[in-house]
Amino acid sequence: MKLVSRNFPILALTVIFIFGQLSPAFAKQSGSNKTDIVWNKYDFVPGDKIIFEDNQETESNGEFPSKWELVDKDNIEIATINGENVLYFIKCNMNSGGGLVPRMKNTGIDYLPDEFTVEFDAYFENSNKPTYYLYLTDTKNQRKLEKAAPSKTSHNHRNIQFDRVMAKVYGGTANYYPGMTATTRRPSMWRHFAISYNKGYVKVYIDDARVLTIPDLGYNPTGIGIGSHITGIKNKGYIKNVRIASGSVKLYSSLMTKGRIATTGIKFDTGKATLKSESNGVINEIVSMLKTYPALRLRIEGHTDSDGETATNQVLSEKRAATVKAALIKRGIAAGRLSTSSFGETKPVANNTTSEGKANNRRVEFVKL
Repeated sequence: MKLVSRNFPILALTVIFIFGQLSPAFAKQSGSNKTDIVWNKYDFVPGDKIIFEDNQETESNGEFPSKWELVDKDNIEIATINGENVLYFIKCNMNSGGGLVPRMKNTGIDYLPDEFTVEFDAYFENSNKPTYYLYLTDTKNQRKLEKAAPSKTSHNHRNIQFDRVMAKVYGGTANYYPGMTATTRRPSMWRHFAISYNKGYVKVYIDDARVLTIPDLGYNPTGIGIGSHITGIKNKGYIKNVRIASGSVKLYSSLMTKGRIATTGIKFDTGKATLKSESNGVINEIVSMLKTYPALRLRIEGHTDSDGETATNQVLSEKRAATVKAALIKRGIAAGRLSTSSFGETKPVANNTTSEGKANNRRVEFVKL
C-alpha cells in the first residue's frame, strides 16, 4: 500500500508521518472483503436518494476536507492511500462531540428524514483501535435544537461507536461481529459500516453482518457527525466513502407501483464494472424477489454520471449492467428472465455539478417486463 502525507513523498511498505508511524501491515493491506460468499445474506439496502456524498475524489492532499466543518480544535486533513483520498484523523476527541459535520444547507435544523441510511469505510491496523464515532446530531450547529428536543439525551450521548469487531450505542452493550470477541485480532483492513434508521428502528452493520438491532433508539436523529477518537500518536484514523441517503422504500413495492426500481446501492469501483461487496444487499433482495415471483422478468439498465467521455461512459454502463446480470445468474436466476440495456450519461436524474447529483446519476435500474 502507498500513502502520501502532507510533507513526505510516496513510500512503499513502511510510511512515516510527521505525526506518527504506520506499520508495514498498512502498506500491504489490499482493501475490504471481496468474497461474494460472505455477503450472500447481507440485507442492508441504502436509501433511494443520496443527500450527502463525500468520496474525497476532488480533494487536495494535506488540505482540510472541503465538504466538512470542524467541530472543535481537532487535527484532520486529507491523505492519499494507493492513489485514493481519505479523511485522515490525526488528533480528534470524539468523546466531547468533536470530529467533522457535513456542510449542508440549513444545518441548524433537523435535516434527516424519518427514514435514512448512513454508510462509510474505516481503516484499522493490527489492533481493534481506533474507535470510530457516528453522531446522530450535528454537534456543532444543532445544540440549540438539542436543548429544545423532548428527549433528555444530550448531544454527546447521541452516537454509535464502532471498532474493528464491535458496535454499540452510547451507554449500551457491545455487540460483536459473528465469531469475534474484544480480544480478536485481524490483519490490517478497511471495514464497511452502515446503519439504517426507520422511525426509531435502527439496524447496524459491520461489513456483511448485522451486529446490532435497536427497536427504539429513544430520540430523534437530527444530523450527522463523524470521526475517529484519536488522542495520542499511536493510532491514526482513516475514513472514506461517506454517504447519507433518504428513504426506505421496499424494492418490490417500488417495482409494482412505478414499474421500475432505481438504486444507487449497487456500487462499482471507480471507472470499472467491478462490484463492491456492499452492493450485495440490493442484489440479494432482487434475487429474493425473483425467486418469490417466478413469473417476474426484469430489464437491467446501467447509468453513469457525466465525468469522462460520453462514449466511454456508454461502454461502462453496458459492462456494469452485464455484471449485475451475471451476479443474479450466479445466485440461481435463469438468464432468460433477465435482459440488459445501457444509457451511459444520457438520462441523468440529478445535476452533474455536485457530488450528490453525480452519485444519484450513477445508478442501476430494474424495469419490469
